[in-house]
Amino acid sequence: MWTRCGSSRCGLREHGPALELARRLRMHPALRLRGLAFYEGLEVRGESGPDRALMQQWQARVEALLADIEAEGLLDADARPLWLSGGGSALFDLVAPVLVGPKRLGLLRSGCYVCHDHGLYERMLKPIDERLGESSSLRAALEVWTEVLSCPEPGLALLNAGRRDVSFDQGWPLPVWHLAHGSQRAAAPAGWAVTGLNDQHAYLRWDPEACPGPAVGERVALGPSHPCTTFDKWAWMAVVDEDDRVVDAITTQFS
Repeated sequence: MWTRCGSSRCGLREHGPALELARRLRMHPALRLRGLAFYEGLEVRGESGPDRALMQQWQARVEALLADIEAEGLLDADARPLWLSGGGSALFDLVAPVLVGPKRLGLLRSGCYVCHDHGLYERMLKPIDERLGESSSLRAALEVWTEVLSCPEPGLALLNAGRRDVSFDQGWPLPVWHLAHGSQRAAAPAGWAVTGLNDQHAYLRWDPEACPGPAVGERVALGPSHPCTTFDKWAWMAVVDEDDRVVDAITTQFS
C-alpha cells in the first residue's frame, strides 16, 4: 500500500483513506496487506533543516498509520517481517532510519546509487556528506561519449548526441572529459557548457577568448544530471575500467 503527502504522484494522501484501503484489503478474497511504501522525493529541499523536519513528519505519519492498521488486525497474518519502503536517492541517510524497527524489512529505493550523476544528485549529496560527517564516496559513473561534428563559428561545436541520447529533464548535461587527437583524455575546461540539445545534436559553447575549444573529430564526454532518463534511451551500455577499456556490457531492461 502506498501513501503520499501533499500533491503530485500516485498514492493515498491522508491517514483516513489509507486506513480505509487497508480495511478493504482485509476483506478482499485474493489480496493481502503485507506492508507500506511512501515517497518523499518531490518534497526534498537539499537543506538539512527542512529535510530533517520533512522526515520527522513522514516518520510520525507512517508510525501512526501502522499503529492503527495493526490495532485493527488488518495486516496479513504472515506479514512478518512487515515490508516498509521509502525513496531515498536524494535523502537516503534520513529515510533509512524511518524504515528500521522490530519485525520490519526496510527497503530503501535509492536507485541512483548505481551510477550517481553529474548534477541533481551530486548537489543533493553535499548536505548528506555534511550530516554524516564524512564523504559517502559516491562518484558519477555514467558518461555519454560524443564526437565533434562541426565547429561552424567561434565558440560553438556541435556534438553527435542529443535528446535521444542523454537526459536533460534536470538540466543540460555537463562536459566532463575531452579527448583531443593524439592525447589522453583530460578534464573538460571549466568554460565549456552545453547550452541546448536537438534530437541528435548538442550545442557546446565556450568563450574563445578565455579558453580553447575542441576540434572536429575529437571526443567530448557528457555527464548527465538525473541519470534515470538516460538509461531508458539505450538498449545496452558498455562498462569500462579506469583506462576506458570495455570490460562488460549491461542491458537496461526498460519496456
